[in-house]
Amino acid sequence: MTSDMVEAAQGDFFVSITDIHPGVDSLVALRGPERLSMDLYDYPEIIKEAMLKIWEPFKDIYEQTHLITTKNLIGSSNWMGHGIQVAGIPFLQILCVIIKQDVP
Repeated sequence: MTSDMVEAAQGDFFVSITDIHPGVDSLVALRGPERLSMDLYDYPEIIKEAMLKIWEPFKDIYEQTHLITTKNLIGSSNWMGHGIQVAGIPFLQILCVIIKQDVP
């Protein structure tokens, strides 16, 4: 569908990257907010491991979608409300990973 929208836009407007629910969003979709809240309390290491497993496929899917949405225009838009891209990954996501790595 994204490719079809880019074709229809013909470079006249941005086609946004679909919200693909990275990180905790994907776990909430799988477990529900209440269960995930309890999982975070009861099984923090398992949740951390699950989030790390989700990160790699997210990067691949995001990069593929970014390439599609930038076919006719430089830059792109996404659900996070900013257009800053660093190697195809939203700057906010990179910042969150850096901050998380610094937390003991």
